[in-house]
Amino acid sequence: GVRSPYPTLKKHSTLAEYRAALGEKRWAALYKFACVRNPWERIVSRYFSPGRQVKAWDREAFASLVLKTSPVADYLRLRAEEKDPFENVDRMMRFETLAEDFRSVCAELSIPPAPLPEYNRSKREHYSRYYDGELRAVVAERFALEIERFGYAFD
Repeated sequence: GVRSPYPTLKKHSTLAEYRAALGEKRWAALYKFACVRNPWERIVSRYFSPGRQVKAWDREAFASLVLKTSPVADYLRLRAEEKDPFENVDRMMRFETLAEDFRSVCAELSIPPAPLPEYNRSKREHYSRYYDGELRAVVAERFALEIERFGYAFD
């Protein structure tokens, strides 16, 4: 197989890990973007993702996954005391408007936009059907930064 020039990086590396692997000079020269998604939707999508091979809804397993899932802010934080880690990237895209936001990123970089493939689509009901008041509140607290910053609401 092809060897990565950055073997410490993985699929879900943090921004700090990218900066450390790339070095300050290369890091500073790069355009950085990330994607955020309604956290209540994100957790349900992750729970039912094909890779997890979940056959049925289990509240306890879902609650455990909520607590194991890191907020997007944690992936973007470069220093512990940061108030707005979303400022560490040049552009935040929203999953809800991903195609449009990606076209804007391509335009900013003067590269032709490509259609985005869809992977890991799960078959499930609307995310709100999987929450009771307690689970809804846990997600609201755990993902408060992105909920506040991007105006997400539980619909």
